[in-house]
Amino acid sequence: MVEGEWKYSAILPPLLFGLLALLLRLYHLDEKSIWMDEAFTSYHSTFSAYQLWTQPVTTKPPLFYLITSLFWSPGDSAFALRLPVAILGAISVTVSWYLGRALAGNRAAFLLALFVLLSDVNLFYSQEARHYMLLSVGWLLLLLSLVQLVKSSGNQDKPRRSDLVLMVAGVMLMAHSHPVAVHYLAASGIAYFSALLIMPGCNRRFFYQPVIVVLLAGMSVLPWLPVGFESASTNFNWLKQPDAGKALFEYMMLFGSSSLAFLAGKKLAFGAGVLLVAVSVAGILSLRAKERESKARSPR
Repeated sequence: MVEGEWKYSAILPPLLFGLLALLLRLYHLDEKSIWMDEAFTSYHSTFSAYQLWTQPVTTKPPLFYLITSLFWSPGDSAFALRLPVAILGAISVTVSWYLGRALAGNRAAFLLALFVLLSDVNLFYSQEARHYMLLSVGWLLLLLSLVQLVKSSGNQDKPRRSDLVLMVAGVMLMAHSHPVAVHYLAASGIAYFSALLIMPGCNRRFFYQPVIVVLLAGMSVLPWLPVGFESASTNFNWLKQPDAGKALFEYMMLFGSSSLAFLAGKKLAFGAGVLLVAVSVAGILSLRAKERESKARSPR
């Protein structure tokens, strides 16, 4: 997959990691009783695709409920309800191996896959029938495509089709899993364009083609948005704000920083989020600068 090479050594390790991850995530999968949010998942999974797309049934895009309905039906156990997320959790470990290999070779691949395999957060959400593992798999695919695009931008005149296809898959999974995907897409885009800007002689196709691909893939969720907003308007406070700025602020507080906002206030939580993005960008720029310096020093 990386650099277009499909070798035995590049297929077996990630598959073994994925298999081990699945076994760990299936262990005691139905030990805990179904809680409220999972009950919503079971309820929404009883609707047809047509109903989910055309009626204000839920505030989340329909894809996860449609996937769940393939494994679970009313009367089935908690194991069946959570089986899709356990499989998605295992897939996330496999994709993490490829992401690590794209970043820094086989050693990084094993370390990153091992980290995700044993991650408490990954294990927890791989045994909870909610959207987050679907979002994670999509984001990992997007990151993998972006890393490969950055690496190939130095010696290619245009993005490889395989990387763009991978990007489409990642963005569509994200857009159809949870509204918080907008945040992940924004952060990923900032990191990607920051890396490209310091690449000497990068072809402009690496700037505009991924943008077009992301927009087209993201637009696939537009038909659902009117009914999604109609459902959300009765549940979320951010949609009831008097102006767009306050609505955006309240929306951002819903995801990722709600606990910090509760403890220290919304302004500090918002500032912390901006700081984390800035630190991430600075880290990427520093890494790319070191790579350029190392290449300049290496004998030709």
